[in-house]
Amino acid sequence: MLYVSLSSLDQNINDPDRKISILVECKEKSFKQESGVAVNFFAANPRQTNENRDILFHFNPRPRNTLVLNTFLQNGWQEEVFLRDDEFSTKLFENPFKLTIKVTDAEDTPKQMTAFGVFVNDAFLTTYLCPADITMASFIGFSPNLRISANIEDF
Repeated sequence: MLYVSLSSLDQNINDPDRKISILVECKEKSFKQESGVAVNFFAANPRQTNENRDILFHFNPRPRNTLVLNTFLQNGWQEEVFLRDDEFSTKLFENPFKLTIKVTDAEDTPKQMTAFGVFVNDAFLTTYLCPADITMASFIGFSPNLRISANIEDF
């Protein structure tokens, strides 16, 4: 796994619009590894802490047009959310895409949880009910088969 701080990408989920947008490209267009690739959001730099390796948000595109969303807290995975779309392989492996998470202020969100919209290329996919505070995100971890950027010019 490779790591980058959100600040180095000029991203801060606590900005007034309460969203993060990053560009993601899979280096291997016909990616076939069953477990897929991952973009993970961390509260702290995972390379510098042994205590808190919680993954606030796990974005895991897999071959066969599946996307898994999850959270890893206190050494355990939470409830997986599976999304399927016949075009995920094209959208998430064959072409660069923009991943956006936008915090919502839903009144019915349980305490200690964060609700946020998940978007790919500005198209809404789902609202993820995160059992952690996503606004604490300060680092991204990503699979070595991915490139991450905040600017389209980098691709």
